[in-house]
Amino acid sequence: MSGQDTVIAVAVSLCAALLSGGAAAQGVTRASCGTAWTGWVKEANPSKNPCSKNCVRGERLGARTYGKGDKTQYDVQYQCYSGEAIETGYPLIKGSPAERGAPQGAWIGWDEMFGGPDRVAVDDRWKPALLALATIVRESPALKDLGGFYPQMFASADASAQPVASGELRVDPWWPYAVEPDPRAKPGEKRFRVKPNYVMNGPGGFSLYINWLPNGPHGRADGLDKAEWMRDAEGEFFLLPPSKRQIDGFPVIAGYLFVTAAGKPPLFVPVSQERAYKAAIRWAQGMIKEAGVTQNSNNEVLANFNSPQMKKLRRQVIEEAAARYKDPAKSAAARAKAEADDREQEREIREIAGRQAASSPITKAARETIARLEAKLGTLSAAERRAPAHVKLVPGAFFDREFVAAGAPGAVPLMQYNKRFFDPGQRNSPQLLVMSTDSREDFPRPEKQSLVRRVEIAITEQTDWRKAAQLLK
Repeated sequence: MSGQDTVIAVAVSLCAALLSGGAAAQGVTRASCGTAWTGWVKEANPSKNPCSKNCVRGERLGARTYGKGDKTQYDVQYQCYSGEAIETGYPLIKGSPAERGAPQGAWIGWDEMFGGPDRVAVDDRWKPALLALATIVRESPALKDLGGFYPQMFASADASAQPVASGELRVDPWWPYAVEPDPRAKPGEKRFRVKPNYVMNGPGGFSLYINWLPNGPHGRADGLDKAEWMRDAEGEFFLLPPSKRQIDGFPVIAGYLFVTAAGKPPLFVPVSQERAYKAAIRWAQGMIKEAGVTQNSNNEVLANFNSPQMKKLRRQVIEEAAARYKDPAKSAAARAKAEADDREQEREIREIAGRQAASSPITKAARETIARLEAKLGTLSAAERRAPAHVKLVPGAFFDREFVAAGAPGAVPLMQYNKRFFDPGQRNSPQLLVMSTDSREDFPRPEKQSLVRRVEIAITEQTDWRKAAQLLK
């Protein structure tokens, strides 16, 4: 295997590990540092890193428990790896997101999750998996204390989605003032509903997307960023910096937490240098063609400006300017000025129309870009053409990306969604879980956010996603 072939193999293996909860979830090769226990803590999925210095925490391996109920303590074992450190400052919400001292709320309409009043019924094929996922979310430590809110779960599935059916679980933490006793409650039953005047004006909340591929980054995160040239007959591709944060052993990428089953194909795969170069060249060629179209349009503008109908309208505008004044001298001056303005406008239009498309700045820059990229592509060996493409930003340039080697300062890999990730034979089964997750850049003081926002963040950070991953196909 050549050196470039090795690069390709490594890149693909890193992508595979990136979204299968594996050891390379940071996007870099990491050696094992052994395992470590957290010691007794109150959280089943603590944020503590028990690994030795210069090692980062990997997947959760197991846990021991002591005590019962609210007094349960956990001693959690994690795999440890060397390599790039995970970003610090997380989790954003430590402990319960509930309002301290607030009256306890209750779940609303749990038995109506699959199609209560005014909701579309869910396909029966999805109900078992959705119910299992919903139960895991409901058991999240984030929803153990319902102080100050009433959570309501919604479930939906779209059987027509492509390439496989998709679904969503949503948790809306309703404000107490928007909730009232449900008149359908049986004697002695504590049942609540959302007041009719609030049904269409909800608080928003947590969403778990199933088999959904984000089209761009969330919040202020980097990743999944696209430019006009990042597309071809095979589809779109994008910039994808390595993940620097994990939740429950799964990577946070572009502001989203991606949860997949172990052993799945990688969700992201690299774009080859040859494909990226050719896409950029085609884009520049399109810019030249567009400049020619613009030139033709400018010629049409000039022809229309001097058409009989337009000349009549232009003369009418000039005479209207003169008619504003009763004084003959002022009227003549106004006519002269209007005629001068009309001549200047015609001169500008003729000047623009007279320019050759080939001499436009856009055409010149596009041709220089094409020549440079074609020359560089021509120097690449077959192995280099197959190697993963990396680019860095060149601010202010016509083509504002420069192809660079992996590991170069500012280098970001070009990636695409793997068309082989979804198994068409499992079309009506959950295969991928995605949820947005905020960063410290989005919320420097998350503890000061609204209760609804705190609950949303806490569900993402505190739910047992490894257990959820076992339900995926």
